[in-house]
Amino acid sequence: MTKTDMRRTSKARVSGKRSRSGCLSCKRLKIKCNEARPTCEYCEHTGRVCAYATVDKCVDRRASVVSNRVKKSHLSVWQAMGSKSFAGQQKINQTSALMGLSMIELKLLSFFNTHCLPLLSFGVEPGVDYVWRHEVPKLFLGSEMLRNGIYSLAALNLWPRQNVYDSLDDTQITQTLEKGHGGSYGELMSKLSSVLAHRYDNDGVPKGSLLELTTNYFQQCIKESLQSITYSASPGSEDAIIFSNKDRAAEVVTSSILLFTYLCLHPHRIVPLVSFESDTYDLDLISICLNFSKIFRGTFEVLLDSQYSGIFARVARFKSVTVLPNTFSLMEHLLRTIDDGYSSVASNDNEIDFRSPEMEEYQAIRRGATLLNLSLYQADTMRYPIPLFVWILLVDEPLCHLIKTKNYYALYLLYVFASLCCLSSFNLSGYESVFRDFVCWCHENIYLDETGIKLYHLSLSDDYELDFCTVSPFTTFDLDEIYERVIGKQAIK
Repeated sequence: MTKTDMRRTSKARVSGKRSRSGCLSCKRLKIKCNEARPTCEYCEHTGRVCAYATVDKCVDRRASVVSNRVKKSHLSVWQAMGSKSFAGQQKINQTSALMGLSMIELKLLSFFNTHCLPLLSFGVEPGVDYVWRHEVPKLFLGSEMLRNGIYSLAALNLWPRQNVYDSLDDTQITQTLEKGHGGSYGELMSKLSSVLAHRYDNDGVPKGSLLELTTNYFQQCIKESLQSITYSASPGSEDAIIFSNKDRAAEVVTSSILLFTYLCLHPHRIVPLVSFESDTYDLDLISICLNFSKIFRGTFEVLLDSQYSGIFARVARFKSVTVLPNTFSLMEHLLRTIDDGYSSVASNDNEIDFRSPEMEEYQAIRRGATLLNLSLYQADTMRYPIPLFVWILLVDEPLCHLIKTKNYYALYLLYVFASLCCLSSFNLSGYESVFRDFVCWCHENIYLDETGIKLYHLSLSDDYELDFCTVSPFTTFDLDEIYERVIGKQAIK
């Protein structure tokens, strides 16, 4: 306690009057408060959250001291979120009051720490786990974008546990999304926020419901992401959004990871995997991922040499691979299908024009298939599905254009990826996902060979999913054997 606090406390006790500037808890109970900061004597004794409605000049001078103390302690608070002891909870409550967190946000942060963090590394990528558990908490206090990204993903993962139309807390939480401005990324985020606004009308979302809570936090994260791109990014190339400040770069990258995960998991399919409609041509997951990848490319170098390097450790290993690993049987079929479709340019004929449109198409699709094979190789050796899931972030503009213009071989490549995502349970509810929707669309709209048909039936089956825990899933993946065992000897339609 400072000398100023001691003088104020002494004065209050001598006067014998109830303080007018005491904490909210003491005012509510109509008892005398000694006005100690950050926690008064009564709140400290009873374990209550101590909060003050007003801040005087004396407290303002101490604000920076308190803030620094919070920054030093909030890492331990983050790590202590799972604590059930009175002392642990008291420490969390006191610090959350200083950080300005509501009780519902404290609950979401606790849920994120215990249930969502493990899904970002699956316990097999220590570098990723270290960044999220030790470095991200240091960014948390000063980043509204990161906080809202964490809250939105935590709230979304609560959906299977309760009715989304029920309130998560008695307090109604309302937020508004301001219009943003920016380049192509900004336009895309603005369109996405517009889609959200029209998807859930006022009559369809009960006030204070988990659905409203989740959507509002997500909208706020979009708004902050848009502002970061607009005001903090340095001029860069067309295929990269560059940040010179490593902390700001880490903040944007981790928030983008949260947004990507949210969009992939959301059972209401906020955006489709691919849109072929002219009015929503660039408002789909593959276009959004194209912009995310620009952020990752623009921040890769600055973060790889920092305390946040664990985020890109696997990507660095990915880049260092010079010899293509063994190709899995499913990928052998895919590559053979692509080569057969572009047989006129796939040969080693010296007379081939490497600048022809057909050759450019073939190279873009073959490059995407090679990267998918490498992603499967990493997922297989690490026994961990994330390398598969993030392949879509490696899709470049030429391949994205071919997919959107309905090039058959580009669509077939994306179909294989979406099928594997379904088989790896990259969803929140099992049945509803953007990947399952695309698999069904391909089954109805493009030609699928026997392998494609078997993938379709397995993707929709409840009786099979890839096992990343006990085996190398893609090394042991025998489509014909699994199909016969799970689906049975059904006629291939």
